[in-house]
Amino acid sequence: MTAINPAFVEDLVGPLIGGGDIDEEFHEFSTVDPDDEQQVRDVIRRLLVPYFYDTSPEGQRAAKLGLAWYLTFRPDRLSPMYDRLMLPFREEPVHLWEWIWRELFGDEDYHLKDDPASFEIKDDPHTVMITRARHHGRALGNEWDNPPPPGQPYLGES
Repeated sequence: MTAINPAFVEDLVGPLIGGGDIDEEFHEFSTVDPDDEQQVRDVIRRLLVPYFYDTSPEGQRAAKLGLAWYLTFRPDRLSPMYDRLMLPFREEPVHLWEWIWRELFGDEDYHLKDDPASFEIKDDPHTVMITRARHHGRALGNEWDNPPPPGQPYLGES
């Protein structure tokens, strides 16, 4: 079975999570017309695309597969995900997740050909954090894959 981790899909909108509950961010994005594809895609291009490419290839693959799975088999679960993440738009852009796909992967088809039964959901937000930390650790030259002895802090921790 292939694991789908919804946390990687949620992480695609990481820079916007909780923005609907922060006055400054909500104000900044309240002028974005959620039905205007160009305006929404500009936000995606400006904030989400760089964020996506700032994660590890492993994280990118997991996010891509997860988003493809949702768009192919369970698009009905994306709207509740949007609501839970409190994104800062006045209302949910109807095609937000498809526009994210298009900005990240161009015209590549997201429809999965596999049997839906060959996938299983394994929601593990810690995997996203570990994947990002390892990626940034490697980028900085830290040895995240070789943790320090018990009782010793990681490099940069006190």
